[in-house]
Amino acid sequence: MGDQYQALTNENSSGYSEDNTATADNRQHSLTVADAVSAPAGRAEESTWRRVHWLTPLLQVWQALVIIVVVVLTQSLNNVIMLIKNLRENVPGHPGILLLVIAVPLAMLALLIIYLYFAWRATSWKITATDVQYRRGIFFKKHRKIPLDRVQSVDVYRPLAARIFGLGALRVESAGGQGSRVEIQFLANKYLDRARREVVARIAGRSLTDETSHQTGAEGLVGTDLFAEDDYHLAADEYEVYRVSPGRLIASVLLTSEVVWLLIMSLIVVICVVVLFFMADLTVEGIAVGSIIPTIISIGIIPLMILSYAWSRFNSGFNFSANITHDGIRVTSGLLALKSQTLPPGRIHAIRFLQPLLWRPFGWWQAEVTLAGHGVETSGNQKKQAADNLLLPVGTLEQAKIILEMAIRDLGINEGAEREKLLQEAFDGTNSDSVASFTTIAKKAQIMDPFARFRRAFAVTDTVLIYRDGWIRRKVTFAPHERAQSVTTSAGPVQRHLGVAGVRLDLVPGTATMKVKHLDAQVAAQLAKDELAASKVRSRVEPNAQWAERMLQTLRPIGQ
Repeated sequence: MGDQYQALTNENSSGYSEDNTATADNRQHSLTVADAVSAPAGRAEESTWRRVHWLTPLLQVWQALVIIVVVVLTQSLNNVIMLIKNLRENVPGHPGILLLVIAVPLAMLALLIIYLYFAWRATSWKITATDVQYRRGIFFKKHRKIPLDRVQSVDVYRPLAARIFGLGALRVESAGGQGSRVEIQFLANKYLDRARREVVARIAGRSLTDETSHQTGAEGLVGTDLFAEDDYHLAADEYEVYRVSPGRLIASVLLTSEVVWLLIMSLIVVICVVVLFFMADLTVEGIAVGSIIPTIISIGIIPLMILSYAWSRFNSGFNFSANITHDGIRVTSGLLALKSQTLPPGRIHAIRFLQPLLWRPFGWWQAEVTLAGHGVETSGNQKKQAADNLLLPVGTLEQAKIILEMAIRDLGINEGAEREKLLQEAFDGTNSDSVASFTTIAKKAQIMDPFARFRRAFAVTDTVLIYRDGWIRRKVTFAPHERAQSVTTSAGPVQRHLGVAGVRLDLVPGTATMKVKHLDAQVAAQLAKDELAASKVRSRVEPNAQWAERMLQTLRPIGQ
């Protein structure tokens, strides 16, 4: 079995469908990793299935098993103690009872092992010339396919439990938004990056043997060993742009408005408890004790909420780094669960920068993107979705500008003083400044924005729409015109009365949205017309290799 990056030949793969299927076991034979990778292009790859690691079923259900064991022990602890006591007294006369007690858990363990074995046998995946396929299930079989021409990203994810055994998962995301992900669980680390690069090579129309011979490539890129065992060691063709230090990350988490408000709420609760304690007639039988219990419980809940939020931010942003590769922007992060994600720059539809109030003295910014194929998930996964689209958890203004350069090839304005002035107004400007490039909201709508009116404004260049907003929490969003799926103008009853309207660029689903609010009705109509016309103009597609070469030439002279 080994590490189980094993290819299997299935003589009847046509028996599987997109959803639920049931087929008989087919005669299979194993193929070594070297054979699977170096197979000739003319080989019938459609019949090659590969097994996941044999620990995969156990890692998929270990949490449920732990919960079941804990519940059984806690609910039946007294019965177990009584049973042991009775056995000590009666076993000499009834040895069959002891055998029964031992046989039952052993039988359950045997059934579990049998289930895990057949679950492993039923799980496999393959890469063909046209798609990535993944199948699993013993009784209810599931077979999912993602066409290669629909793949948006190929990422690596290592949960804590899998990391203990040197395993990780391969995530293939398609352009379907919610529910369009195939996650191949789990592969050994030394084969995980190989699988990712094989998928990327197939998408690019290359064989993996061609990919391994990529030793020179485009100018400015150094060749790499595509079979590096550790995906988190910087490869030879990767150039690190920035890395977030733990100290800055901790400070940024503590200075977020959510943590500050939770701390204030905790302080208020503590004060209320102290006041009630000294003012109430506290007796064991008194009603005051009962009335104070919910408050006391809330004291324990609120700090837990603070710790949970802070830990989530810290865990997801720990050791965050962004690297330039020939596939796109390689983002790695995570303390317990490691994640490696490649964001193709050509599929970034918008980028938004955020600056909470308490970050302003330090000049820190956060960056998140809207990426094709990484649509908004259900409400339970909103935090997870935001983390997937995070390009910078916290960084300086200079780092934010570098990220903007990486995400959007052309801002539609000449390099030099004019460009720097535009960016300065976008990030730090207000409507009270001398605004040369930005159009502010209508004066008659300022009553609707008593505070945000000091910053809310937009700018249009030849290639992008820029919108800045936020009074306490500053925001600035950049969206290329060509990324707009449609343009919507909206106005509510109050807005119509005031003669103002809003304009929204309908982008692919994501965290970075573009809606310009409270413009003069005529200005809004003209902006919508211009954006609709500009969205039909398509710029030249820049291949990822050329993008990487351009970014390396831009960043290396400034020592980044």
